[in-house]
Amino acid sequence: MSGLKVLVIGAEFNQGVSKAGKDFAFAVVTYLVPKESHTSDKATFQKCGLEEKSIDMMFDFNVYQEFAAIANKFPCELELQLAPNPKDPMRNAVGGFKVV
Repeated sequence: MSGLKVLVIGAEFNQGVSKAGKDFAFAVVTYLVPKESHTSDKATFQKCGLEEKSIDMMFDFNVYQEFAAIANKFPCELELQLAPNPKDPMRNAVGGFKVV
């Protein structure tokens, strides 16, 4: 598994039935990254501060419980352990973490 060092602010584990009657199940980790400025031929975007991003988490309640156990420490710097996402092998999903 590879790692991604980030400032984690939360995790979610969601499952149920939508209003339209479709089953859903997903899990995510939310983290903060520095905003990035950029310039194009026609515009300049100056940014500062932090921006919220999210990454899929393995749909495993045990993984979620590991995050829930340290929720009182959020935000905290973690090294997310990444593995191929079973739903989309071209992307990664969080399978665990180490406190940095």
